[in-house]
Amino acid sequence: MRQNCYATLERDGRVIASAQKFAFNSAIRESEALVRTLARSEGQPYEGDKPSRTGDVYRREWRGTKDGRTVRAVVCATPDT
Repeated sequence: MRQNCYATLERDGRVIASAQKFAFNSAIRESEALVRTLARSEGQPYEGDKPSRTGDVYRREWRGTKDGRTVRAVVCATPDT
């Protein structure tokens, strides 16, 4: 069975970027790419904390080194029905 995996990037409770992949690890890599794109657009590096995974949900907080704002990367996997 194939899975749909969704990578989202959230700030202040709002989704600011998202992508869909068909493999969980690909979605995790895509979430990191979304953070890199955000960092380039804002002109500041982001540092990630330790990721957590509960079942089919992966979360990781990223903090901007200049302004201290945070974004949350979330990856969810759902079975394709």
